[in-house]
Amino acid sequence: MQRYAGRGRPFGGLRLRTYAAACAAIAVAGISLSPVAGSAAEQSSTRRDIEPRVTNGLPAVAGDFPWYVALLFTSGSDFFQRQFCGGTVVAPKVVVTAAHCVDDLREVDVLYGTDLLDGSGTLVRSSSITVHPAWDPLASRNDIAVVKLSRSIPTAGVTLAGHDNEGSWEPGDRAKVVGFGCNNVNAGGSCLSYPHDLWRASLPLRSDSTCNGVFGGVFDPQTMLCAGTASPVGATAPDTCQGDSGGPLTTTGPGGAPILVGVVSWGYGCSVLPGVYARVATYEPWLAQFGLGDAGGGYWLAASDGGIFSFGDADFHGSTGGVPLVDPVVAMAPTPTRRGYWLAASDGGIFSFGDARFHGSTGGVSLVAPIVDMSPSPGGGGYWLAASDGGIFAFGDAEFHGSAARIALRMPIVTLASTAGGQGYWLAAADGGIFSFGDAQFFGSTGGIVLDQPVVDMAPTSDGRGYWLCAADGGVFAFGSARYHGSTGGMTLDRPIVDFTPTPTGGGYWLTARDGGVFAFGDAGYHGSTGGMVLDQPIVAAAAS
Repeated sequence: MQRYAGRGRPFGGLRLRTYAAACAAIAVAGISLSPVAGSAAEQSSTRRDIEPRVTNGLPAVAGDFPWYVALLFTSGSDFFQRQFCGGTVVAPKVVVTAAHCVDDLREVDVLYGTDLLDGSGTLVRSSSITVHPAWDPLASRNDIAVVKLSRSIPTAGVTLAGHDNEGSWEPGDRAKVVGFGCNNVNAGGSCLSYPHDLWRASLPLRSDSTCNGVFGGVFDPQTMLCAGTASPVGATAPDTCQGDSGGPLTTTGPGGAPILVGVVSWGYGCSVLPGVYARVATYEPWLAQFGLGDAGGGYWLAASDGGIFSFGDADFHGSTGGVPLVDPVVAMAPTPTRRGYWLAASDGGIFSFGDARFHGSTGGVSLVAPIVDMSPSPGGGGYWLAASDGGIFAFGDAEFHGSAARIALRMPIVTLASTAGGQGYWLAAADGGIFSFGDAQFFGSTGGIVLDQPVVDMAPTSDGRGYWLCAADGGVFAFGSARYHGSTGGMTLDRPIVDFTPTPTGGGYWLTARDGGVFAFGDAGYHGSTGGMVLDQPIVAAAAS
């Protein structure tokens, strides 16, 4: 039994960790399977041992799957040789694929609009690749990644499975797979040939208990699902195979629209056992950071009275504008789905709108220092509040990882940012000093540097390997993997900058001034502002839709 790397890459080797577990699980299921030929020494010398595959399917028509794309290496003799994985368009510039397809690549070519690897179709170069921060290649968990494109693909994309629609399918329902992967295997499940044309198949979705019965502890129901049938003799069942990894597993939603429920991840052989897929619904909060309308296609501005101004594709979900507040609003945070947001007041009072849920507050509690910022947990099931003395208050599923409350600070804390997995956070002081807690790493600071204006905000990169600091004059300081795209430092501003908001890809950012003026840099699009409007109260925070 083996798992395979994608076509166009070295074949992966036998994973001894899963071999015994899989054999035991398969024995319990009453299935007999023989290892694919090849010495263990040869197989263990390669880095990867994962991946699948569409075998025993039918030729597909590109027009039936306009949201399917092939991933190609950026160099090679022809499209057939360069293709190695698949992907799914979920927004004009956003493709979802498997982490193991791209975890060691800096860029790829994305091919769309064709059902042949003959040079037809259209190529788009990637602009960024983001692998899930918890991707575990040893356990094949969190096998999902996002490829951002340098320009848009003209298709509406596919709806993602999530809390709103995951109940629309059940075990036994049929799901579709499509890809350019291996379409011909021998009785043992080894690939015999690859097609030049696109293939499709229909597979039954399986329950978690069935998947666990087949794969045992190798199968993780939180991050995986499986689909297909067992065909231990003859390898005749429809399945995905080498070269199909990263491609879609879709069900049919209301009105016949496809829903992406899985990403082709791994399997043992091809057409022998059900294939295993990354469970897309689990990653709804993480995927939300990429916009999934037009990533970074809008933003909200929040005033100190809780008035909300929506621009671009940002939807208005409510405000406290016109409501008498005990203390002014100081922070705003969107939910992971961007279908709601929270506002936080300086006394720690929390106001929830849209799909934002209330998890608690410090409103009514006597605080030593005022609240200055908030940050939601990755799944939106909680949030942290930070006070100017560095005190941290955790609510819902947000865990406490430490605070600066007992540290003698030279300057007050002005902002808080959590890591991607929610297992840590950073605090930034007005002088740019950085305090790291939990799994948040220190990448540098402006502490000790003489600044023209104090730091007012910070934001981490999506990979958690860097962050930006922004000063009141719009000066931007980039650390770790954060890239500098420009600033208003040195410009004459009517009002000081109060908020820094990166785009989902980190390829740009917006700076927002107290009068609601918005300055866009890098791939951040300008969608409007309140600059020039007469506001009842100043703008204090902003957030990307």
